[in-house]
Amino acid sequence: MRTHRTTHDQRDRRTGVVSVEMALTMPLYFTLLFGAMEFARVNVVLHTMENSAYEGARRLIVPGSTAAQGEATALAGLTAVKINNPTVTVTPDPLTGIETEVTVTISVPLNGNAWVTPNIFKDVTLTRSCTLSTERTVTVVE
Repeated sequence: MRTHRTTHDQRDRRTGVVSVEMALTMPLYFTLLFGAMEFARVNVVLHTMENSAYEGARRLIVPGSTAAQGEATALAGLTAVKINNPTVTVTPDPLTGIETEVTVTISVPLNGNAWVTPNIFKDVTLTRSCTLSTERTVTVVE
């Protein structure tokens, strides 16, 4: 009966294969990992922008509110997720009390909001808006 013995030399030759495999697969793995993280961050930014625009518009439809209050409400949501350099626009500004709709528009440049690789979304600006009908009653003066 013959037994097969692995010699020390055979094991030493095999260890180089693991290093080569790792050198070939790790760059691909990290590219996919960091790309997934960056797309997840963009998704968080988009969702937060939509929610903040909605919250700002909800604040504006209440009688007696001002454009500054709507902007502050929208900015509070963006600040909570650490979104840098947002632009919040309220339409119409100033609120006169006779408008039937208000719109909050938020623009965010992705250059200052990337976590890992800002070159994927270089010079891209995301824009989201929300338009709601107001709760104000329109009075007609004759």
